[in-house]
Amino acid sequence: MERSLYITKYKNLGVNEPQRFVLNNFTSKDDIGNLVIIVGPNNSGKSNILDALDRFGNRNWTRNDITKLSLDKKDATPQISLCCKANKSGGEYTCRYTHGVDEPFVAFPKNNGNGNMRSDTFVPNTLAALKGLVRAVDNVAAQYGYGKGQFSDITNFVNDTEQSIAAGNPVDTSKFSEQVSVFVNNILINGRRNQIFREGWNRFVTSGKHTSFIRMFGSGDNASELDKLGIAYDDKYGMEFMPHIIRYKDEPIKNSDLNVDCSNIAASSFFKRVFELIDYPIDTVRRAYEEFAHDGNRGVLTKQQRIICKKLSKVADDFNKLYCNKTEKYGFEINLDSNRLFFSIFNGENDCSLDIQSTGFRWFFDLYFNLLGTKTLMRGDIILMDEPATNLHVKGQKELRKFLKEFAVNNGVTIVLATHSPFLVDIDCLDELRVVEEKDGEAYIYNDFSAINLDDPDSLLPVKEALTVDSCHLYDPYKKVVFVEGITDYNYLIAFKKKLGIEDDIIFIPIKGVGDMKNADAKKKQRDISKRLIELRKHNPILLADGDAAGISMKEVNSKDSALTVMLLSDIDVTFKSIESLFDKEDLKKLGLADERGRFVKHASTSSRIKTFADKLEFSETTLANFKKLFDKLADM
Repeated sequence: MERSLYITKYKNLGVNEPQRFVLNNFTSKDDIGNLVIIVGPNNSGKSNILDALDRFGNRNWTRNDITKLSLDKKDATPQISLCCKANKSGGEYTCRYTHGVDEPFVAFPKNNGNGNMRSDTFVPNTLAALKGLVRAVDNVAAQYGYGKGQFSDITNFVNDTEQSIAAGNPVDTSKFSEQVSVFVNNILINGRRNQIFREGWNRFVTSGKHTSFIRMFGSGDNASELDKLGIAYDDKYGMEFMPHIIRYKDEPIKNSDLNVDCSNIAASSFFKRVFELIDYPIDTVRRAYEEFAHDGNRGVLTKQQRIICKKLSKVADDFNKLYCNKTEKYGFEINLDSNRLFFSIFNGENDCSLDIQSTGFRWFFDLYFNLLGTKTLMRGDIILMDEPATNLHVKGQKELRKFLKEFAVNNGVTIVLATHSPFLVDIDCLDELRVVEEKDGEAYIYNDFSAINLDDPDSLLPVKEALTVDSCHLYDPYKKVVFVEGITDYNYLIAFKKKLGIEDDIIFIPIKGVGDMKNADAKKKQRDISKRLIELRKHNPILLADGDAAGISMKEVNSKDSALTVMLLSDIDVTFKSIESLFDKEDLKKLGLADERGRFVKHASTSSRIKTFADKLEFSETTLANFKKLFDKLADM
């Protein structure tokens, strides 16, 4: 499934044709996490892409969103679409917002039953939600001294439906939905005057469960088309279609923010976030101070302090895990003084003053307590960052990129950042890049950076031009550099470099193939490619090519007096004709790298996902041994 943003006639984007910006390629909610890095020269349109994402999230259109590159009236209607499209089958989910139009355009696969609802999943999920709703109301009723059974009609309906399903009878989802709507309507209507119904419904809603049910029936009316899209998407992928889009802005936290008067806790944004984070009511702290003021018993504050610090220790564990600093472990404490609260930071046994900590630590501390540590993020959400951490030193920027990638992947969120810093680009993660190029004032997005200039084998050229740097800023020129035939080969090699624990002493750089042997001037083209690779890598340039006709020809072209060493996959094993040949048949099938006829399927998105999750994937001993053989050969060159 590819999740992309389509931008049409928005500022300098999509004036002549919609611009597609790929966010993710995923198969389930477990692998939707991603880091996307936008690179491009100044004023090319990087920030406008972030603005478009932000606008899709808040729909707060302004006149400035209308393109100034055309005065034609038809070009004065910006459109921004979020589209999730299955790679093979399963249909397409689209939500499009248009400037000046209140309601979105929605499209999604229509299934059997009530529009988009499948009885095999919709009915059981709805029955489970009804049970949860009954429990919530019964629990409230018990608190008020009433017995259970407030909704015997709902309970009977659930039991009858489950028995009917068990007997093999089909469920008419249309009639089923109508009856559920009646139940929910009655609860909502009665809840306006019945406190038990009202509190029970609110408790059910705030439980964080059954979001599809609440979205469809919670208004008491029929679900909108956007609601139906969300339900269909949740039904298939187990998560929300509409992401929360958060534009992160640096909000520096200072030492002065780490203490507050006991009467003013709720007014402190920092302490409010901390207490939300540890799930501890500020009102409990306030009452403790009232008790202390009444009878002077310091113990009431000491007791609350112990509870709070115990909860904070778990926050510190999470902070240290995300901060990824193996040598320094930080701890947090809150001290309840007679009339003030103090938040303290410790590095081991040493206390720390936040204002004099390193720039990198302070930036991460702000990021954690302003965003990452909160409970607002959900799988599928999108975080936007514009030129983050430009004040960090080189090592700090590299560590930041690594952290953001790990956080995004592990938490299922997409972090989109725009940058002009080469130190936020990892040579092993070039698939993260989206290159923005400006032509006659209009911005164009290239999701496959290596496809921009097909006439130059230097696939890094558009990246270098976007960042205005040389190759030495992107990778260590003293390490072994191996050119490979394309982004798919590149992704698999990086994946097994990680999986096999190969030392980071080989750098792979993709090129756009070694020529088409069907062309009459194929040999000349290969000589030109070879000459350019030698220019790019003057010291021991190596090309790893497929064992097909084009690869064999490329090796022949460089067989005499050439500085370029060409190694074919078939030099390692005659059965290795392409990189996919190194995979065991079962792995090919499991990973979707071969079709039903056994023909190899080359998808950059598939290979990129395998690379990202290589550590979590299981490969056969044959596949691992084949790639180990390849790396051993490269190490000897």
